[in-house]
Amino acid sequence: MPVKKIAPVITVFCYHPRFHEFYVAADLKFYFNRHTGSFEMDQHPHSDPFPVPVELHNTADAGILQFDTVYRGQQTTYELTALHPWDIVIFNLVREISHADFTFHDDDKDKIELIFEGGDLSKIYFYKHEDDQLIDSLRIVRYEGSLHLVRQRPFTRIPLKGLVLEGNQLLAHTATEIIQYTLHTQPFILGIMKQLLENIQLSSV
Repeated sequence: MPVKKIAPVITVFCYHPRFHEFYVAADLKFYFNRHTGSFEMDQHPHSDPFPVPVELHNTADAGILQFDTVYRGQQTTYELTALHPWDIVIFNLVREISHADFTFHDDDKDKIELIFEGGDLSKIYFYKHEDDQLIDSLRIVRYEGSLHLVRQRPFTRIPLKGLVLEGNQLLAHTATEIIQYTLHTQPFILGIMKQLLENIQLSSV
């Protein structure tokens, strides 16, 4: 059986409750199937999703995710090796989601996307909807090696001195103020986010 070995370069966590969409990526993209309560690998990550079931291997090393699946009609084994702490968080999530009793909550309002690349957190996007209306948002991006909060009117990038998730509050510390964003999402999602953000660097310069 062919074995594909991957050391992830891009890691993504995305939760979109309005459309019952939950996916993660460690180079490979995995969609949550709410009918089976498990993640499935997307065979078409750059077009319309085509998730297929995976059979996970038991591995002693938390930094390795092994599984079998069908790829292009052929049974294939994948082996992902973590390069960073957030990769291990994603691997554990894929392994453990079926035992987590996770479901989509109708009162979750925030679309959440965290993207890690280049060896650190590169983007945070939050979009809060209520009654199909966008009522709040937050964008943080890595620019010239440092994390910045982005404001649109007028367009400005504000360097961050600190970034922490406390309960459902994301606190972005600048040189002059603390900008607070309240997340309306379930504790399970907040718990994964907290793990993902524990090892980031504000500046890689």
